[in-house]
Amino acid sequence: MGECGLLRWPLAGLLPILPKAYICPLFSTQDMKPFTRKLILPAFAAIVVIALFISPTYLLGTAAYSSPSSTVSSPDKSKASYIYVADNAENNLAVVSASTNKIVTTVAVGSGPWPVTYAPNNKEVYVGNGGTDTVSAINTKTNKVVATITVGDDPRGAVYDPANQEVYIACQSANAVYAIATKNNSVVATISISGSVPQGVTYASSNKEVYVADFGLNAVSAISSSTNTVVATISVGSIPIGIAYNANNKQVYVANYESNTASAIDTSTNKVVATISTGSGPWGVGYDAANKQIFVTNDGSDSVTVINTKNKVVTTIAVNSEPVSAAYDSANKEMYVSNLNSNTVSVINSKDTVVTTIDGFAGPLGAAAT
Repeated sequence: MGECGLLRWPLAGLLPILPKAYICPLFSTQDMKPFTRKLILPAFAAIVVIALFISPTYLLGTAAYSSPSSTVSSPDKSKASYIYVADNAENNLAVVSASTNKIVTTVAVGSGPWPVTYAPNNKEVYVGNGGTDTVSAINTKTNKVVATITVGDDPRGAVYDPANQEVYIACQSANAVYAIATKNNSVVATISISGSVPQGVTYASSNKEVYVADFGLNAVSAISSSTNTVVATISVGSIPIGIAYNANNKQVYVANYESNTASAIDTSTNKVVATISTGSGPWGVGYDAANKQIFVTNDGSDSVTVINTKNKVVTTIAVNSEPVSAAYDSANKEMYVSNLNSNTVSVINSKDTVVTTIDGFAGPLGAAAT
């Protein structure tokens, strides 16, 4: 990102998604403070971008933008797994033990860490750093950074493609998605999507396509992972941000922030098959594989909307302030929701109940389970 510190801690809400070319000239790095909360939609569009979207500390995540789920009564904690949470204000990853739901260590990464994903083939966690335009690869055995990979401006989404063993990173100000080969941690492809301002990304095993939430286009781009080219552009609601794939019904779900909805996309046709009402300001999306449910975090109403495979809302779960992402731990069948404003993570069990709230974070954003 160079000299501009604004996008490391974006103006918030919708502004974090705007390309730096519009907003960097307005601020110096010293002007930005880590947190300025609560999203204010544009009062009048003709003014500078900062007046258009002014809400200093709303962050995207990606999970890619996701949502939590955990176990309420005597969950089986015998399986050792960890949740890696991007601590944006501290420039590190907080490592949470799923057996104790406590932070056990932190890993220093680049400036302004945001999206997080896990690659099981090499057992490394990848985090996009919005302040340095890099991706840090962390060895989960040692919790050490083993590679720093240069990508485009302002990484906002991350996902692992198991078919090609590649990590895809969406960079909002670059209007591009970068494919990283996990075998050598190098960029092997750059997919440009003009005007997209890409946010969350997800991978659909049903058709081996990567789906990108395009904030700038109010659309979702489908990318063939075999050719790394865009094969479809799907119109959705206003301001799509978080996105996730439901492997059970083979549909992709995207959170439409301004529309207060989630769009369900059939991956066999790449058509929207349902539009589901959510809470206020839906942001992150996560998939609970055990219950086959989608979790949508609503940062405007401090809640999580749970959607079943028939695209019906089954429950709404109250969490802490400004939930922006969700990460599912399949080992213990729990969902972890990052609450940006309260600096906490809510743990939701398989009965859709918050069983604990973990504190000690500083600007928690994206998260991933190992």
